[in-house]
Amino acid sequence: MKSPRLSVCIPSYNRAKYLKQVLDSVVSQKEYLFEIVICEDVSPQRQEIGAIAREYQSIHGDLIVYHENATNLGFDRNLRQLLKTASGDYCVFLGNDDVLCPGALKNLSEVIARNEDVGVILRGYGWFNGTPDNVVQTVKYFPDERFMPAGLDSLAFFFRRSCVLAGLTVARQPALALESSEFDGSLFYQLHLVGNIILKHNGVFTPEIIALCRADEAPDFGHSSTEKGKYTPGEYTIDARIHMMTGVVTIAKSIDKTHKGALAGILRDIANYSFPWLAYHADKKPAVFKKYYQELGNMGLKAFPMFHVYYYLIRIVGAGTVEKMINFARNTLGYTPKLGGRK
Repeated sequence: MKSPRLSVCIPSYNRAKYLKQVLDSVVSQKEYLFEIVICEDVSPQRQEIGAIAREYQSIHGDLIVYHENATNLGFDRNLRQLLKTASGDYCVFLGNDDVLCPGALKNLSEVIARNEDVGVILRGYGWFNGTPDNVVQTVKYFPDERFMPAGLDSLAFFFRRSCVLAGLTVARQPALALESSEFDGSLFYQLHLVGNIILKHNGVFTPEIIALCRADEAPDFGHSSTEKGKYTPGEYTIDARIHMMTGVVTIAKSIDKTHKGALAGILRDIANYSFPWLAYHADKKPAVFKKYYQELGNMGLKAFPMFHVYYYLIRIVGAGTVEKMINFARNTLGYTPKLGGRK
């Protein structure tokens, strides 16, 4: 198989101060790069972002594809714009303050070349504070590469693990065919793509750390017409988290309409690894935290024991202690342990 054309796709809104670092991490791998696509979403820093993009175009030519949206699309619609603007075989998504790790594109190219009909690549990734050499956490699901055939089992595994965008890679043509505005404002359009693609095309997990996410930057959602009233720029409120989980479940239900059994597997997996969702607001007053727990549970998570185990562990020993326990298990094994059972 010839080398796949990889389009690194960056949804851009503010954070101009990080753009050069993002671009440098990608262009240094141009041997395996087809193009870098930047879609700027009418942010207050458009002029600054455009100047940086044009500077890199003057050096790297057509390798840099820069598009300015006519109106503020919001995160989900901007992902669709990236897919439309790109022209490669695969889109490698990267946040506007993430960095691509050395060797990442080589690894992705080789994964695609040695596996049949790859629709989605799930990858190892990490979080850093300040500078990329200060990695505070890495996430892997297996110690080695895993090929996963298309179907419901792969869907249940890939769906939740695609919430983090950095380094997530999808086949572009199947993604384009799934175009929909139904989930705008969810902040999880990629789950719609991954969930539907993995039912028809194979998936692969690579344990290589493909991308690093900035852990010390506040979120900047809530500006577009589909996000206003749901998200407050600069923070994730309880209401915002509820909106986000509602979006996740709504996407899962839409898949279940045509692929019965999809929802149960997805919800079970979310519940088995629901500690982060609960921990986000574990610092609230007990009554507020309990209500948040109940609202999440009413979306279908309360049917699974691990969801309740996390809640009561947080109440008894605190979220910090539970997180240390989870990280200890990760560090000891070298990957995230399998939690909970399957029916």
